[in-house]
Amino acid sequence: MTKNSFKLCLAQQLSFHGEVEENKKHCAETVRIAASKGTDLVVFPELTLSGYHAEKEVLFQLAEPAQKNTPGIQFFRNLSEKTGIAIVVSFPERNEDHIYITTAFIDEPAGQLDFYRKSKLWGAEKEIFSPGPKSYNPIPTRFGRIGILLCYDMEFPEPARELAKKGTDLILCPSVWSKMAKLRWDIQLPCRALDNQCYVAGVNTVSDNACGSTQWIDPFGKVLQKASIHQEELIYGHFDKNILENARSEIPYLKEMDF
Repeated sequence: MTKNSFKLCLAQQLSFHGEVEENKKHCAETVRIAASKGTDLVVFPELTLSGYHAEKEVLFQLAEPAQKNTPGIQFFRNLSEKTGIAIVVSFPERNEDHIYITTAFIDEPAGQLDFYRKSKLWGAEKEIFSPGPKSYNPIPTRFGRIGILLCYDMEFPEPARELAKKGTDLILCPSVWSKMAKLRWDIQLPCRALDNQCYVAGVNTVSDNACGSTQWIDPFGKVLQKASIHQEELIYGHFDKNILENARSEIPYLKEMDF
């Protein structure tokens, strides 16, 4: 049975490039704080485990397979089990000679582990990573149907719309979004929420030219919570199924997807 309402923590935090153990400690402290606030789900930025700006050779060295018993995934499975909180965390995934920017949805109390590979690579990412398949499917969870899009994935209407067509209630967007592109961040996230009648959580990092501004947006496209530009910050969002249904009733976009 899915929950009609739940609380999310959107963790706008800095990652230490190439310092996996330090990043694990930082995440564990964030989850501890979120648990004390009655949070059900914590979402971290893109490549939180390794840091986004680590060197190519370092990323290859740190990359792990998308499997439940690798050191990184096992750490977050244990953390999820200990706190009862579901965790969304991004890491470099190794698969033979390829590495991907991958996000794990980890909900150990529910016995759930799912992965999503970033499908759209931005700029220099193409020199390091391989793109994942252009296949966008929501994850059935105890919180409803959740879609994951990583950073540049969110800049295109089609992936979010494909998720909406498949009944997605919430899109999570772990990111490392630059200051130069902040205007697009501020426009596109609310647009994806409104167009697709779903909640959107855009979770960005800070420093290294990232624009922060992590935000929680309702299905009317209204930004309900927004973090600062420069500082680490935890913001909290409340998912309410009633608001989701009201938006879909008042603005019937999802009934007009026949083109």
